[in-house]
Amino acid sequence: AKPIWDAIQKRAPRVVKGACVVEKVATPLTHARFLSRHRGNYGLAIAPGNSEGWTFPDVKTPIEGYYRCGDSTTSGIGVPAVASS
Repeated sequence: AKPIWDAIQKRAPRVVKGACVVEKVATPLTHARFLSRHRGNYGLAIAPGNSEGWTFPDVKTPIEGYYRCGDSTTSGIGVPAVASS
């Protein structure tokens, strides 16, 4: 989990190390079981430059100032995906 905390600290320097009360480390099997992800996959399976022309969903909505976020809008899973989205 240290690399994740290091990345968060770079983006949000005011985050105090050790401030997290609960920290859980998961594997793809954890995601398969608790998030109903097929084989623990991460977000959308869209390859760059794919021939189908698929892209990640737009985060904007018809409501001004309201955005979609989470692991369906960016690669990754759980808190890191939501934080980066």
